[in-house]
Amino acid sequence: MKSQETYTQALERSLGRDHPIYTLVAEHDIILAALDDLEAANIFFQKRETVNLNHDVEAKGWTARLRRAAETLAEAESHHRREEEALFPEVEARGLVPPCRAMVAEHEELRPRKKELRQLVEDAVDLEQVGLSDPKTMASFRDRLQGLTDIIVPGLRNHIAKENQVLYPAALQVITDEDTWQSIKAKGDEIGYCQWPGSPQEDEKVGDIVAWIPLAGEVFRRHGIDYCCGGHRPLSVAITDDGADEGAVLADLQALYDRSGITETAGDGQGRVDEAHHWLQAPLNELLDHIVTKHHAYLEQALPELSRLTTMTLRAHGTSHPELARVHRLFHTLKLELEQHLITEEEVLFPLIREYVDTGDVNQIASAIDVVEQLEEEHDNAGAALKELRAVSEDYRLPEDACPTYEETYRRLQELEADVFQHVHLENNLLHPRLREVVG
Repeated sequence: MKSQETYTQALERSLGRDHPIYTLVAEHDIILAALDDLEAANIFFQKRETVNLNHDVEAKGWTARLRRAAETLAEAESHHRREEEALFPEVEARGLVPPCRAMVAEHEELRPRKKELRQLVEDAVDLEQVGLSDPKTMASFRDRLQGLTDIIVPGLRNHIAKENQVLYPAALQVITDEDTWQSIKAKGDEIGYCQWPGSPQEDEKVGDIVAWIPLAGEVFRRHGIDYCCGGHRPLSVAITDDGADEGAVLADLQALYDRSGITETAGDGQGRVDEAHHWLQAPLNELLDHIVTKHHAYLEQALPELSRLTTMTLRAHGTSHPELARVHRLFHTLKLELEQHLITEEEVLFPLIREYVDTGDVNQIASAIDVVEQLEEEHDNAGAALKELRAVSEDYRLPEDACPTYEETYRRLQELEADVFQHVHLENNLLHPRLREVVG
C-alpha cells in the first residue's frame, strides 16, 4: 500500500526544494526529530541514579544522542533568523503583523533555554573521564535536564505546529509574486543555513557514518567505498583511496540526511539512525543474537546455494567465458573461509562475550579481544575477495548469452556482498568497539 504523502513531501512537489517555505518546513522536520531524541534521552537518564560514561556503553550511546539533539536545537538559530529577517518582514508588510510578532516572542523565550541545554550537555560530556557517578551530581543533572525538556519540547512542538499550519500557509497566500520569494531566498542565503551535526563531514570515519545512518552503507556500496573493513578511514581518505567521485558521494549522503532528518526514532523507516541507535545501545546478547539469526543464518543458506550456482554456470559457460573459472575459485575460497569464521565466532568469541554479560568478568572480554584481532584480519580477507570477485566479473556485467542461471548467480553474488559488508560493519564498527571500551 502506498504511504501517505507528508506535508514536507507535498510542499516539495508543489513548491520545489529551493523555495524558502519548503526549506523552513524541512528544517522543522529535523528539529522535531531532535525533540524526539531529547525526550527519549531524558526518559533514559531519569531512570538512572548514577552513570559511569567510561564503562557504561548504553549511557555513552544515550549521551551521544542527547548531545546531537542539543547541538541540533542550538544550530537552528539560523532558521529563526531567516524567519525574522527575511520572511516575517514581507508577511508583516502585507498586514499579518500579530502572528509574526508572536512567533518572534516565542523565539526569544526559547533561545536561552536551548543555550542552557547545550551547555548542560557539554558539561556532562566534560565529566566523562570521571563519570556522573556521584549521586548528587547526577541528581542535579537529572533535575536540570527534566526542567529544560519540559519547556523546550512542548514549546517548540507547539511553535512549529503554528508556523506549519497557520503562518506559512498565510505567507503563501499573501506573498503572490515570485520576485518577493526570490528576494526572501537571497536574504536567507546571506544569513546562512543550519549546519546540522548530522551533515557529512570529510574527517568523519565512514564506519561511524554507517553506524549512525544505516542506509549510508548503500550509498558507499553504490560508489564502491569499503565501509566495513575500511570503516576506520576518514570519509575524504576513503573517497580518494577507492577512486570515488567526491561530489557525487557527498551529494548522495546529504540527500539521505535531508530526507531522513537528524534523527529518526519513529516514522517512515527512511533509515537514518533508528537501527543504529538500537545496536549502539542494545544489550550485547541481543546484538549477538541479531548477528547469528540474520547474518550467520543467511550465510548458512546462501553459501551452499551459491556453490551449486557457480559450478553450474562454469560448466555451461566456462568455455566461452574463462573468467568464470576465477569466479568459481574465488567464491569457493571465500566460502571455506567464511564457514570457518562463523565457527570461530559462534564457538569461541560469542561464548566469551555471553560469559561476561552473565558474570561481569572483564577477563572474558580481554580474552575476546585476542580473538577479535584474528577475526578482523579474516574480515579484511573476505572484503578483498569480494572486491576481486567484482573486478573479475566487471561489476557483475552479464554477457549477451547469459542464461537465467548465469543471471541468478551474479544476482546472488551481489546479494552475498551486500550482506557480508553489513555483517562485517556490525562487528568491526559496532560490536568490537564496544568490547574494547569495556577493557579501556
